Amino acid sequence: MSGNNLYCEHCKLPISSSFIRVCNKENNKDTFFCCYGCKLVYEVVSGKGTDSESSWLLAKLGLVAFLTMNVMILSVLLYSDYFRRIDIQAIRNINYILFGLTTPVILLIGIPFFKSVIKSTNSLYPVRKKATHTERGKKYMAKVGSNAPHEASYGVYLNTDSLIVMGSFSAYFYSTYSTFTNRGYIYFDTAAMVILLFTLGKFLEATAKAKITRSITESIGPTISNATIIKDKKEKDVPVEEVNKGDYVVVQEGNKIPVDGPIVEGYSNIDESMITGESGYTIKKTGDYVYSGSMVLDGRIIVEAKGVGEDSLLSKIMKIITNAQMSYSPIRRISDRIAGLMVPAVIIAASLVFAFWYLKGDNNEAIMNSIAVLVVACPCAFGIATPLAVCVGIGRGVRENVFFRDGAVFEKLPRTSTVAFDKTGTLTYGKLHPVSLVFDKNKVKNREEFLSILASIELCSNHPLSKSIIEMVQNEGIQVDSALSSKRYSGRGIEGQVGERFIVAGNKKFMEEKSMEITPYILQKQNGSSLKEKTTVYCAWDGEIKGVIGFKDPLRADALSTTNSLKEMGLKTILLSGDNEKVVEDVAKKTGMDSSKGFLLPDEKLNEIKKLKNCGNKVLMVGDGINDAPALSTADVGIAVGSGTDIVNENSDVSIIDSELIKIPWTIRFTKEVRKK
Repeated sequence: MSGNNLYCEHCKLPISSSFIRVCNKENNKDTFFCCYGCKLVYEVVSGKGTDSESSWLLAKLGLVAFLTMNVMILSVLLYSDYFRRIDIQAIRNINYILFGLTTPVILLIGIPFFKSVIKSTNSLYPVRKKATHTERGKKYMAKVGSNAPHEASYGVYLNTDSLIVMGSFSAYFYSTYSTFTNRGYIYFDTAAMVILLFTLGKFLEATAKAKITRSITESIGPTISNATIIKDKKEKDVPVEEVNKGDYVVVQEGNKIPVDGPIVEGYSNIDESMITGESGYTIKKTGDYVYSGSMVLDGRIIVEAKGVGEDSLLSKIMKIITNAQMSYSPIRRISDRIAGLMVPAVIIAASLVFAFWYLKGDNNEAIMNSIAVLVVACPCAFGIATPLAVCVGIGRGVRENVFFRDGAVFEKLPRTSTVAFDKTGTLTYGKLHPVSLVFDKNKVKNREEFLSILASIELCSNHPLSKSIIEMVQNEGIQVDSALSSKRYSGRGIEGQVGERFIVAGNKKFMEEKSMEITPYILQKQNGSSLKEKTTVYCAWDGEIKGVIGFKDPLRADALSTTNSLKEMGLKTILLSGDNEKVVEDVAKKTGMDSSKGFLLPDEKLNEIKKLKNCGNKVLMVGDGINDAPALSTADVGIAVGSGTDIVNENSDVSIIDSELIKIPWTIRFTKEVRKK
């Protein structure tokens, strides 16, 4: 258990509705189960109990199945008049045999199931608003601690299990009455088969949930318990929970990295398959960022802890999975609500049927028909299929490196009609490289001077273009001075004081906002070059644009096939980017987009999403999870594509960790299949 949630002892999934509590008398500790099936499977296959107890439970299920088969055989023979040549007394004796075969079934699995229903219907269940706990609730909360759900109320919660008990037990008691009074029909086969099938169904459901959870855990990788940190110039082993931000963590060959952060010493081949999904390895050197859960294949590295505990990528991924498992999709919420309403509705219907036949003077028909209503109204598959389908969907997604943040995605994503894409870092690799440079030779001494001035202000920005400029300048050995002051403008550029100059750097729109005029030399060179088709950064001071540098970011290999797949599915595609119109149009043309818009600031991109929604479109926004947060959260569904800590953010509904765009149409098709189930 963690936080304010209970977790099932068997399937390890969060408990968000009624639960079963078992008190262990040996250690006086409570064990919690989300359903009777998990309790049953845990007692049968876990090693917690004694071998004799586990063997008895398994033998009990086998014995019940054997008895039920015999009940069914004899019942079918009775229904087909196989014994019509036998006298009435012989048929009555067969009824006694059926009673003898069915009674152990009811005692062995019927009574425990009945007790389980009583316990679960008097446990915690969620309500829409915060409810004040009753005195009984307060006492219970004090006993189990703050791990129990805090937004809950106490009372009887009717569900599909209640219908099972009513149907099976009604059939059994009525058949027993008919057998010993020699009046009416018998339904021992119904009583035995219903309770057996539903118990086996619960058994299979619990086994499936546990298997899914294990699969997710294996996909994420084992948790890391210890870390080696440098303290007082000595290496010290500590629990990973005690590692703080800023600590230097030593990771030896063959060990997993316990924190997120940059390498400050050493280099190594790193296995990041847990994050990227790729089977190969990545060479990491000083300055490169590494993530918790990755494996150091050779060498020794020292990592500065930046992401620890809940801030690490591994913890964020686990949080996504847990939240998705805990959340209720709209259809699941509806199914639970209907299941809760069906119990009183079926009881009322059975009562009306009984009253109708009773008033007609036929007591036998009144009892028989009212019991028939109880038996046939049990929505066994309805109660199991919906939550299990969502659970299976989440597990399958994890194996494909697609993380669903919320169960509601399985309802919303299949309805998508329009897919809006970001460009940089989404359709492209997000690694822009400078490919052309134009500077005014009449205003600037030489290339080195222009790059030195530009890099001095770009040092104050974390934008990918800024990093690319800095990398190029460092590789050329050009000296860079630090800016005295700076101010960043999201999606536009940066300005600040460098020496005696006030520098402005950014896109064309930013230059217009700052009233920077382009010199005739730059204008002539720009018109005669291919800069129009590239992403550009202008640099200006003294009221004039002194130079411009062009970047190019190659498209991802699967960008075209992804948009083609979406079009085959009948979806409209649109490209929304902060880049210049020429670049955006070029990318849209190459990927076959239906339309495109450039020069969009983050809030303008958000407004475009709102316009699409106002026109009746169900919009899916695909971004890299960094600058697209407003648009991702505004769209009906947001998908973040990429790798790193930014991909696991609170604004997207789905995160595709391995950066494969082709997973987008796969995800849409997959959620459609889950919704059908």
